[in-house]
Amino acid sequence: MLRRFLHNTCILVLCLAAVSPVFTQSQTKVGAVKNSGIYVSPTNYFFVSTFGEPMTEEQIKKTAGYRYIPSVIKNERWQNWDHYNKNAPPEASRRRYVQLRKQMAYQLWRAGVPLMAGSDSPEFFVVQGFSLHDELEMFVRSGLTPFASLQTATINPAKYLGVDKQKGAIGPGKQALMLLLDKNPLEDIKNTNTINTVFMGKKWYDKAAIEKMLAEAAQILGK
Repeated sequence: MLRRFLHNTCILVLCLAAVSPVFTQSQTKVGAVKNSGIYVSPTNYFFVSTFGEPMTEEQIKKTAGYRYIPSVIKNERWQNWDHYNKNAPPEASRRRYVQLRKQMAYQLWRAGVPLMAGSDSPEFFVVQGFSLHDELEMFVRSGLTPFASLQTATINPAKYLGVDKQKGAIGPGKQALMLLLDKNPLEDIKNTNTINTVFMGKKWYDKAAIEKMLAEAAQILGK
């Protein structure tokens, strides 16, 4: 239900943007979203990479999450991909679509609307976890700062769910749910992929443990 609500909210905001010739002039609509108190999860990576700027077959197979898509549904995913590409809108329309979606995210952020990262998985070739990093990058491509992008996957969802006293940030009394990265994501948001260690409460998983779990998952899902 939460995912459906957030997704429908995103569609509503996009429709508001689409009826205006230039979204940057739709401050009244942006203000209405802000004043409503809702949180928005644009899931722009899915929409842009699937419909606006669709990836090639080679690009899809090189994505980090591809080998974790269960083999039993891959044929269906390729059929959907093939159907869309054979019936895709004109390139100019797709470029405008991408522009609107990026403007939507940027203007809402500038207005102070809390944004949340969402993967929209398991649509097409979007895989949970891996696609979250892609969504963070898409926020930055839309104009958000790397810090603001990180907030969409940390403190903002925690506040929405009412658990920000326990999660969403590092501090005394909060749960130890953290990632240790090799490189600074504030310098390049793609550095969220340089995971060194995962902390979950009193447990921690180093690179070797993470790689072992990923290999086991790929073997199971690939059958």
